[in-house]
Amino acid sequence: MLINKNYTRLWIGQVVSLVGDMVFDTTLLLWVATVLLAGKSYAPAVSTAVLVVASAVTFMVGPLAGVFVDRWDKKRTMLAADLTRAGLVAVLAGVAFLPKGTVPVPVILVLTGVIVALTTAVSMFFGPARFVMINDVVPADRRGKASSYGQTTEALATIIGPPLAAPLLIGFGPQWALALNAVSFLVSFVAIRAIQAPPAPPVAKTEKQGVRGELFAGLRLFGTNTFLRALLIMILLLQLGAGALSALAVYYVPENLHADPKWYGFLGGTFGAGILVGAFLGGMVGDKVGHARMIRGGMLVFAGAFALYSQATSLWLALVAYVLLGLGIGSTNSNIGPLLMAIVPREFMGRVSAVMGPANRVVAIVSMVAAGLVASWLGAGFHLTVAGVAFGRLDAVFTVASAFVLAGAVYAFFALRGADHPAAAEPVAADA
Repeated sequence: MLINKNYTRLWIGQVVSLVGDMVFDTTLLLWVATVLLAGKSYAPAVSTAVLVVASAVTFMVGPLAGVFVDRWDKKRTMLAADLTRAGLVAVLAGVAFLPKGTVPVPVILVLTGVIVALTTAVSMFFGPARFVMINDVVPADRRGKASSYGQTTEALATIIGPPLAAPLLIGFGPQWALALNAVSFLVSFVAIRAIQAPPAPPVAKTEKQGVRGELFAGLRLFGTNTFLRALLIMILLLQLGAGALSALAVYYVPENLHADPKWYGFLGGTFGAGILVGAFLGGMVGDKVGHARMIRGGMLVFAGAFALYSQATSLWLALVAYVLLGLGIGSTNSNIGPLLMAIVPREFMGRVSAVMGPANRVVAIVSMVAAGLVASWLGAGFHLTVAGVAFGRLDAVFTVASAFVLAGAVYAFFALRGADHPAAAEPVAADA
């Protein structure tokens, strides 16, 4: 049993649902690229459109979903979300089970886009509700441990899920991979239904503000809560740097490390190993020494490793840097949730969680696009020497990106002082 029975049930639902999601996401992309649009020159554009739809829905629906999550019963919200997503994916699986040619390909593509949009929208309700539920069922002194389990599970699902998708698609067809995802939501439903959630603490009655008023009240909290504002700024600076790494790392291996591109996969494996170790240990250590302290340390490790990688010219040095990158980001991520639970009033947790996620994703996308455009503009022949240090186009971009992360780490070092004792934080303003 992990921590207690209620959290164990939440975790079981998370494991099954996450693996199902990873299989679903990978299956959709493979189905579109290799089956529905095999040989079509516009297939990459369609696959990209599916990802854009998911990102757009996250940004548009997330903040509004947080308002309703704060209003509604969290357990019922999660149960309704699981059933809805199971039904939506089952519809797409049913279409995939029909004989080839029964439904025209354009109709299947439109249906796929609609279902991706709807399931993403529903997930915007499930995620924040689950975040508040963890706050309710896990004692304060063990929330770091719960976060470690959760972050480790996400990392493992990312490793396990995609490799399962290809054999399922090739051996059994897309319909079975889609059906597996639908069943995963039902398993999550059963696990969550067994949770004996404690009654929500009473909240002082305030004048009804409506959806818009409650949304802006949640946004104002970022201005009135010193530690929350600091955490958001730190995360956005981290994403400004990390997005560049995600976009250009695959080109860095042959261009700067002078290694075979196949080593990029090995680098990714070492990064994943670092994340697993950092995530598993980070939250647990945070329970003992303070979550804000672990976040500051994780950011500094990530920034230092990023700077090291930006100047690496050998594969072995890059491998060391990648392990440290994983350790830093894993430790940071596993402590953010517990710190949020400590500094955010429960009645605002849904809105805060639903704002942080979309903001994080938008900045990451902006960073990836900007890094790709700048690297393309500089060109492969770019060379610059500053204070005796030579830069090519990729290491120049990575150096600037690592400076953003370092700025976030330095900012967090000062701005999050005292956050491990949230009673010392500025009180929430009355108008929030």
